[in-house]
Formats: sequence, C-alpha cells, structure tokens
Amino acid sequence: MRRLLNGVVSGMMALIALAGQSCTKGTYSNDEPLDSTYGAMVYVSSNNQVLRALNPETGRQQWEYRLNSDLSTTPFLDNKALYAITTNGVIHLLDPNTGILQRQFYHPQAGICSPVGDSTLLYFGGKVDSFYALNLGNGLMRWSFETTAPVPGSPMLYQGKLYFGTTNGKFFALNKTNGSQVWKNDSNIITGGFVSSPTRMGNTVFATNTDGYLYAFDMATGRINWRFQTSQAILSSPLALSGSVMFGANDYTFYCVDTTTKAVRWKNTTAERVVSSPVFANDKIFVGGIDNSFYAYSFINGSQKWSAQTTAAIQSSPLAVNNIVYIGGGDGYFYAFDAEKGTVKWRYYLGGQIISSPILRDAKNALYFPTVSGASKK
Repeated sequence: MRRLLNGVVSGMMALIALAGQSCTKGTYSNDEPLDSTYGAMVYVSSNNQVLRALNPETGRQQWEYRLNSDLSTTPFLDNKALYAITTNGVIHLLDPNTGILQRQFYHPQAGICSPVGDSTLLYFGGKVDSFYALNLGNGLMRWSFETTAPVPGSPMLYQGKLYFGTTNGKFFALNKTNGSQVWKNDSNIITGGFVSSPTRMGNTVFATNTDGYLYAFDMATGRINWRFQTSQAILSSPLALSGSVMFGANDYTFYCVDTTTKAVRWKNTTAERVVSSPVFANDKIFVGGIDNSFYAYSFINGSQKWSAQTTAAIQSSPLAVNNIVYIGGGDGYFYAFDAEKGTVKWRYYLGGQIISSPILRDAKNALYFPTVSGASKK
C-alpha cells in the first residue's frame, strides 16, 4: 500500500538537533597535516562507530567523523553529499571532502538497508514493514510503501524504478517518483527471504534468496523466468556479467552460473561460507570468505589466480578501482590489494570489525560502488 505524504512531516521523521563537537563536524588525525586540496577518497567504517575517508593510493587518513552508532550498511555518495545510515536510525549527510556534518535526520526504521539515491531523494528499506523515499532537501518523507516485512537488501535503482526483495519472500518493482507498485512477485515457490541486493543484465533482474535459489525475474512483468538451486542459503549479492551470474553461498561454494544454459559454468569450494558479494576487474572476480581469505578467480574458467589470508572472517564486499582491490576485514583492517599480484599495497586499522563495504570517489569525481549497493547497477 502506497502512502503519499504530500510534504507533511511524518510522525516518524524528525530533524535531530546537532549535539556536541564530535557530532557536528569531521575530526582529523593530529599526527599528519590534512591535504590542502581535495582529491580521490575511499570511504569506510567499522564497528568502532567512526567513518573515515582515506587516500586510495596511500591509505593516509583525510578525515574522520564520529557516528555514535555502528554502520553496517554501505553509504551512498552523490555530487552533493555522503549519506550514511547508522543502526540507530540516524541519517548523516556529510561533506565528502571534509567530513563536516551538513544535516542529520532520524527515522526509526532506517539502518538495516544500504541506501541509493538520485539528485533529490534517498531510497531505503525499513527494519519492520515498509520502504521509504526521503526528500534530501527538507528531510521529509516523499512517500512510503508498505511491504509487510523488512527490506535488508539495498534496492536496485534503474530507469526510474526500484527493485528489491523482502525477508518474507516478496519481490517488488516500484515507481521511484511516487512509490506506486509496478509489479510484485509473491509466488509460493519462494520459500525464503531476500536479504541481498539484486542486479540486472539485459531484461532480467537477478536476486539471491535464503531458500538457496538464485532467481531470474522478468524486468517488465516480475515473472520468474528461471531459478538455480544451491544446497544452502545465499546471502551474497549476485554479480551479472557477460552471460554469467556469480555469487557465494553458505554451502562453502562460489558459483558462476551460465544464463543461457542455467547451469554451473564453474564453481570453487572454500573452507567456509561466502557471504561477501563479488566484484569484477582485470578479467578476475574478487570475493571474500568467512574462512579469513580473500580470493581472486579467473572470470573465464574459475581458476584461482591468488588468495590472501587475513586473521578474521571477511563479510564486507570488495571494491576494485585502478588495479587496486579494497576490502574490509573482521580483523579491523581495511586492505588495499594489488589486483594482479594479490600483495598488500597498504592496510589501515579501523579499530573494529568491518561489515560495511567501501565506496570511492576518484580525482575526476567519478563514483564507484560495490556490488552490494544498488547504486552500482547501471
């Protein structure tokens, strides 16, 4: 059920009064001077409640901002601000160059879903039973849509529509402007929940499910064209590329499925579950594992090009830019790996387990998002 609010302040949405020096602006490391000019930055946070901007080439900290709550979702970035939604429902709008707070809003259902946005609205799923569009100009809800269940996976924003699933097995397409339902699939063959972000290739939307299936939905109608079965739940967001869909599963396997034959093109067994979402670069697929390893596979045949060991499980999803692959670890370190060799170019200790995935802005203001964020599905 769609609920248009027509500019009326929702009872659940209130502007937070800015409180304290640590909440109102970015703070800076006092052991190194801040760069005088703004350049490329990679943004990352850990469970120590601090969001940081680092130099992508050197790992040098540019600024830090104290969130006062954990950030388990991936932030969103556009040409106006950096948007981070913490687990306590606070939506932080930061200057991406300095980390200085511009505005804060609060919504009790926010914090479970990585947001996506356009120039005026920020879209995110709720912790309980709805999906929301927040007006970035005034902090009011533009519209909300009743889902009857939580929406933990980042929505995919594509050609004016939002695609997402719920924990009770429903999958939706909504009009981004007014929240009207374009289609819904609530087939009884879907027995699990959608907890990851969908992706697309051609006219098909792909989504993984805790019932162990990869689903291929017709983008226009929502009909299930086909599905592929694994033996355990799938928490990894899929990556669709050149006739293949890749994802990790809880059956200790990383899959590459051919979209023509609907069969395994190649697969690799790991020592534990794979909940990290993959990324493609340099003819390789990169993904982290609960077995403390970071893997690089050949896209062509799945052969392992290299692997790197960390000291804790990897749940964060990687980001690959300019021959560097970035990944956060459960050991509190944020790593920058050489994409070809697998060697560590640099690492930065954040002081807490890293679940949120990084995003990056390069020196030309191009933006890069991980697979787990619906913002990457263009």
